Amino acid sequence: ALDLAVQATQACNFADWWWKVQLGKCYYTLGLVRDAEQQFKSALKDCKSIEVILRLVRVYVRLDQPLAALELCKKGLEYHPNDVTILTEMARVFEGLNSMIMSVKYYKLVAQEDAANSEAIASIGMHHFYNDQPELALRYY
Repeated sequence: ALDLAVQATQACNFADWWWKVQLGKCYYTLGLVRDAEQQFKSALKDCKSIEVILRLVRVYVRLDQPLAALELCKKGLEYHPNDVTILTEMARVFEGLNSMIMSVKYYKLVAQEDAANSEAIASIGMHHFYNDQPELALRYY
Protein backbone atom coordinates (compact mmCIF):
# COMPACT_ATOMS: atom_id res chain seq x y z
CA ALA A 1 0.00 0.00 0.00
CA LEU A 2 2.88 2.33 0.79
CA ASP A 3 4.50 1.79 -2.61
CA LEU A 4 1.22 2.42 -4.38
CA ALA A 5 0.63 5.63 -2.41
CA VAL A 6 4.16 6.88 -3.13
CA GLN A 7 3.85 6.19 -6.86
CA ALA A 8 0.38 7.71 -7.07
CA THR A 9 1.52 10.83 -5.21
CA GLN A 10 4.43 11.20 -7.61
CA ALA A 11 2.19 10.60 -10.62
CA CYS A 12 -0.06 13.45 -9.45
CA ASN A 13 2.96 15.74 -9.10
CA PHE A 14 2.32 15.91 -5.34
CA ALA A 15 -0.88 17.90 -5.96
CA ASP A 16 -3.61 15.45 -4.92
CA TRP A 17 -4.51 15.75 -1.25
CA TRP A 18 -6.21 12.35 -1.15
CA TRP A 19 -3.04 10.47 -2.02
CA LYS A 20 -1.12 12.49 0.55
CA VAL A 21 -3.61 11.33 3.18
CA GLN A 22 -3.22 7.72 2.06
CA LEU A 23 0.55 8.05 2.29
CA GLY A 24 0.19 9.59 5.75
CA LYS A 25 -2.04 6.71 6.86
CA CYS A 26 0.61 4.23 5.74
CA TYR A 27 3.34 6.11 7.58
CA TYR A 28 1.19 6.32 10.71
CA THR A 29 0.48 2.59 10.63
CA LEU A 30 4.19 1.85 10.23
CA GLY A 31 5.01 4.06 13.20
CA LEU A 32 6.66 6.80 11.14
CA VAL A 33 4.66 9.47 12.92
CA ARG A 34 6.77 12.48 11.88
CA ASP A 35 6.51 11.49 8.21
CA ALA A 36 2.75 11.05 8.64
CA GLU A 37 2.58 14.51 10.20
CA GLN A 38 4.28 16.05 7.16
CA GLN A 39 1.90 14.32 4.76
CA PHE A 40 -1.20 15.32 6.72
CA LYS A 41 -0.02 18.93 7.00
CA SER A 42 0.59 19.03 3.27
CA ALA A 43 -2.85 17.57 2.59
CA LEU A 44 -4.41 20.07 4.99
CA LYS A 45 -3.00 22.95 2.95
CA ASP A 46 -4.80 21.59 -0.12
CA CYS A 47 -8.05 20.47 1.50
CA LYS A 48 -9.53 21.42 4.86
CA SER A 49 -11.52 18.20 5.23
CA ILE A 50 -12.56 16.80 8.58
CA GLU A 51 -10.74 13.53 7.95
CA VAL A 52 -7.40 15.27 7.47
CA ILE A 53 -7.91 17.39 10.58
CA LEU A 54 -8.77 14.37 12.74
CA ARG A 55 -5.85 12.32 11.45
CA LEU A 56 -3.43 15.15 12.19
CA VAL A 57 -4.96 15.55 15.66
CA ARG A 58 -4.33 11.86 16.33
CA VAL A 59 -0.73 12.30 15.21
CA TYR A 60 -0.29 15.14 17.71
CA VAL A 61 -1.87 13.06 20.47
CA ARG A 62 0.47 10.18 19.68
CA LEU A 63 3.43 12.59 19.75
CA ASP A 64 2.19 13.76 23.18
CA GLN A 65 1.41 17.27 21.94
CA PRO A 66 -2.17 17.78 23.17
CA LEU A 67 -2.01 21.58 22.99
CA ALA A 68 -1.13 21.41 19.29
CA ALA A 69 -4.02 18.97 18.84
CA LEU A 70 -6.43 21.36 20.57
CA GLU A 71 -5.20 24.30 18.51
CA LEU A 72 -5.75 22.33 15.31
CA CYS A 73 -9.26 21.38 16.47
CA LYS A 74 -10.07 25.05 17.08
CA LYS A 75 -8.88 25.91 13.57
CA GLY A 76 -10.93 23.02 12.24
CA LEU A 77 -14.03 24.40 13.93
CA GLU A 78 -13.50 27.64 12.01
CA TYR A 79 -13.89 25.71 8.74
CA HIS A 80 -16.54 23.28 10.03
CA PRO A 81 -18.48 25.01 12.83
CA ASN A 82 -20.11 22.75 15.43
CA ASP A 83 -18.85 19.56 13.79
CA VAL A 84 -19.56 16.68 16.16
CA THR A 85 -16.43 14.67 15.36
CA ILE A 86 -14.09 17.61 16.00
CA LEU A 87 -15.91 18.54 19.22
CA THR A 88 -15.71 14.91 20.37
CA GLU A 89 -12.00 14.80 19.64
CA MET A 90 -11.50 17.98 21.67
CA ALA A 91 -13.40 16.44 24.58
CA ARG A 92 -11.21 13.33 24.39
CA VAL A 93 -8.03 15.40 24.41
CA PHE A 94 -9.21 17.37 27.44
CA GLU A 95 -10.11 14.10 29.13
CA GLY A 96 -6.58 12.87 28.42
CA LEU A 97 -5.24 16.05 30.01
CA ASN A 98 -7.36 15.27 33.09
CA SER A 99 -9.39 18.44 32.61
CA MET A 100 -12.81 16.97 33.19
CA ILE A 101 -14.57 20.34 33.39
CA MET A 102 -13.48 21.26 29.86
CA SER A 103 -14.10 17.73 28.65
CA VAL A 104 -17.68 17.77 29.94
CA LYS A 105 -18.17 21.23 28.41
CA TYR A 106 -17.31 19.86 24.96
CA TYR A 107 -19.30 16.67 25.50
CA LYS A 108 -22.31 18.88 26.31
CA LEU A 109 -21.78 20.73 23.02
CA VAL A 110 -21.65 17.36 21.26
CA ALA A 111 -24.89 16.32 22.97
CA GLN A 112 -26.55 19.56 21.84
CA GLU A 113 -25.59 18.88 18.23
CA ASP A 114 -26.23 15.12 18.31
CA ALA A 115 -28.60 14.11 21.09
CA ALA A 116 -28.05 10.40 20.37
CA ASN A 117 -24.25 10.49 20.75
CA SER A 118 -23.65 7.70 23.26
CA GLU A 119 -20.08 8.71 24.07
CA ALA A 120 -21.13 12.22 25.07
CA ILE A 121 -24.13 11.02 27.08
CA ALA A 122 -22.09 8.37 28.93
CA SER A 123 -19.24 10.77 29.69
CA ILE A 124 -21.56 13.45 31.07
CA GLY A 125 -23.41 10.85 33.15
CA MET A 126 -20.14 9.40 34.45
CA HIS A 127 -18.94 12.88 35.41
CA HIS A 128 -22.07 13.55 37.44
CA PHE A 129 -21.97 10.10 39.06
CA TYR A 130 -18.38 10.46 40.26
CA ASN A 131 -19.05 14.00 41.50
CA ASP A 132 -21.70 12.72 43.91
CA GLN A 133 -24.64 13.84 41.81
CA PRO A 134 -26.39 10.51 41.20
CA GLU A 135 -29.77 12.09 40.45
CA LEU A 136 -28.22 14.08 37.59
CA ALA A 137 -26.34 11.00 36.41
CA LEU A 138 -29.62 9.07 36.21
CA ARG A 139 -30.91 11.57 33.65
CA TYR A 140 -28.13 10.48 31.31
CA TYR A 141 -28.31 6.72 31.93
